[in-house]
Amino acid sequence: MLQWLSGDPGGEEAAPAADVPRAQGGFRAALRRRLTWRVLPADDASSSDAVIAACGIVALAVWLAYDRYAAGASAPAPRGVDYLVGHDLIGIFEDGWAALHREVSLFVGEALLAVLRGVRTGESGTLAGLHGLQRSLETHLEAGTPWLARDALDVLAALDAPAWSGLLGLLSECPIIPDAVTAIVERRTGRVDPSAFAFVATNADIDVVRAFMARVPQLLAC
Repeated sequence: MLQWLSGDPGGEEAAPAADVPRAQGGFRAALRRRLTWRVLPADDASSSDAVIAACGIVALAVWLAYDRYAAGASAPAPRGVDYLVGHDLIGIFEDGWAALHREVSLFVGEALLAVLRGVRTGESGTLAGLHGLQRSLETHLEAGTPWLARDALDVLAALDAPAWSGLLGLLSECPIIPDAVTAIVERRTGRVDPSAFAFVATNADIDVVRAFMARVPQLLAC
């Protein structure tokens, strides 16, 4: 990140190193290319990119402002750049991880719990499974670990398989956005790639998560 900052035309840093090229389209485009997978990566690649995603969610507002500034917009250099310069990557990661926990894991768990609490009718076996999921979510949300209720999500597969697949990805300790979520939000027809996903790394990704959860009651017919 700091090497990217060295390209600030208004700063005093040296030009970027030759082996750290500035990608066309700005940081957001480069981050999206880095964090969007068409197939599941190896575990080591997945974990390292999850760290980048957590950092990215903190840096997003800074980089959007910086891209405008670097493009010559008549605005002062964004103050948030000083934040990145003055904080180590561990601190940025911790802030990003906290944001993922708050804006995705807890949000998705609480939104799904609200849907489940509204269920009144249905086939007896399905109702029993939904009530079991509700109790599990209540317990684990109170502890701040809603992903521990993931095993109880299986009851949703019979109601709407793509929605279930999307919730499995979102309701995890390191949330991801499965292709099913994007397809539902975009109302995309055709095949959904079960192995494709993106890490949550931008404010736009948070908007996708919220748009998906807004459709969950309809999808599950609850």
